[in-house]
Amino acid sequence: KIFEELREKDERLKNLTDKLSSVNKMKSNFVATMSHEFRTPLTSIKAYCDTLIKNVDSVDKGLLKEFLLVIDEESGKLVTLVEDILDFSQIESGTMKSEKRPCNLNQVMSGAAAELARNFELREVTLHQDLPGDPVVVHADRDLIRQLVVSLLHNASKFCKPRGNVWMRLE
Repeated sequence: KIFEELREKDERLKNLTDKLSSVNKMKSNFVATMSHEFRTPLTSIKAYCDTLIKNVDSVDKGLLKEFLLVIDEESGKLVTLVEDILDFSQIESGTMKSEKRPCNLNQVMSGAAAELARNFELREVTLHQDLPGDPVVVHADRDLIRQLVVSLLHNASKFCKPRGNVWMRLE
């Protein structure tokens, strides 16, 4: 009887150890992915800033504006990443608050498309929008819907082949 209890406890301990190992691997993968997601825009920001600093006296205004737009876009990506991480943390802890109110999906979707237009352009991907002429209003948290659409479009632009097409449709 004692050996049977020990065997059961040993089995439970092995199961818990396996689960802990699995969670640890997921954490490591998450950290690696997030590090990569942060490094890409930071590398771009750093390179553009370094170039501007080295050439501060001779930079053409048009080029300066172009560089600053890229820096702004890349820093916006970082802000979005941080917001996503904070939102994920709130969801996990059960403390996320949602403000449901009338939300025009046409506006949210076209706004998200405009926000990511440069991503599609840089990747040579065409985004097709098929949105109804009349407003499509739902009772939802506008910010969460926007975040979802931005995330989906970002992934679509990221994983679509160059010169490919992405369709965004609302029915």
